[in-house]
Amino acid sequence: MKLYGSKTSPFVRKIRVLAAEFHLPVTFIPEDPWAKSELLLGLNPLGKVPVLVMPDGQVVYDSLAIIDALDQSRDEAQRMIPSKGAKRIEALQWHVLAHGLIEAAVNRLLETRRPDDKQMPEMMVREEQRFARTLDRIEHQLAGHPVAAGSQPGFAALMLGVAMLYADFRYPHDWRATHPHLAGLIAGLEERPSFTQTGPTA
Repeated sequence: MKLYGSKTSPFVRKIRVLAAEFHLPVTFIPEDPWAKSELLLGLNPLGKVPVLVMPDGQVVYDSLAIIDALDQSRDEAQRMIPSKGAKRIEALQWHVLAHGLIEAAVNRLLETRRPDDKQMPEMMVREEQRFARTLDRIEHQLAGHPVAAGSQPGFAALMLGVAMLYADFRYPHDWRATHPHLAGLIAGLEERPSFTQTGPTA
C-alpha cells in the first residue's frame, strides 16, 4: 500500500499511527497538498491528503474512509471500530471529537499565517473557544469512562493522541494542567513507536 501525504498533517498522521499499530506494510510518499501536483489531483480531485492506494489499485481518500478501509482489512476480532451498534457509534464519536480538535487547531494556524492586516482575531478566538470547549467535554467523558493507553491502546486513545500532539506542535498551551485525565492518556501514548516514528520531523 502507498500513503501520500505531508509529515506535518495530523490527518495523515492518523493513518501512519494506525498502520504502525496494525503492523501494515504501508509505504509513505511525501506529497505537498498546497502544491496540488498533477499526481495528487489525479488521485484525489479534492487535492487533499491523505490518499491511500490499496494493493489492488483502489484509491481511498479522507482520513476516516482510509481508517475504515485499513480496519476492514483485518480479521473481525482485531478491528478497532465495531461493525455495528452502540460501540460503533461510540468509537466514531470519539473520532469526531479528536477530528474537531484538529480542525480547530488547523483553522487557527492558517489564520495566523495570513498577512497581519487580513487576519480575523475573532476567528482565532472562536477556534480557541471551540478547542477549549471540546477539551472540557473530552476531559469530562474520560473522567466518567476512562480510555487507557495501555499496551494495546484503542481507537479513541490513538485518535486523541494524534489530536493533542498536533496541538503541542501547532497550538502549544498548558492544556495538561487543567485536563489531567487527558494528560495522563497522552503521556501513555507519546513514547509508543507508532507516535515517535510518525512525528512531524520523523
